[in-house]
Amino acid sequence: MAIQTEMQNLREAIAILVENQSLTQDSLDRLDSLPRQASEASNEASLNPEQAAQEDQARMQNRFLALDNRLAQEATDTEWAGATLDRIENSLQNPELIGFTLTQSQCGSSLCKVEMALPPNQAQEEALQKMSAHRGWDGPTVFEVNEAGQAIFYIARNERDFID
Repeated sequence: MAIQTEMQNLREAIAILVENQSLTQDSLDRLDSLPRQASEASNEASLNPEQAAQEDQARMQNRFLALDNRLAQEATDTEWAGATLDRIENSLQNPELIGFTLTQSQCGSSLCKVEMALPPNQAQEEALQKMSAHRGWDGPTVFEVNEAGQAIFYIARNERDFID
């Protein structure tokens, strides 16, 4: 029993590390784009915090649109897509993830987009933290929560697949 508990703790730690790796890659991507945005820097310096937040939101929306466009152009790798979707569905059997419902999925050869309804009796942040800790899939992940309260996960086959 102790080995199983330790294995579960290691899986959770790895899931958190993978999530942090994705966030780090996002930060690196933003830093990489700074030289190209030098002319915009003076404009952004004059933005108030609300405007800056709106700019960040617009950048993230553009990133998600780019991922959607890329996914629409990819052929499906049925082996990878099937294995990834199986892991997602299996992870939803975890007692910690009761209330999550897979509503839609689409996979290509390097990217999957998965939509899930979040548990109605949990705060979004709490639900997303549980999903991060107990997710069953591999690969870097970015996500957003849409107006309907559904979490939309973009899961890359590997880190390079998020680099545009």
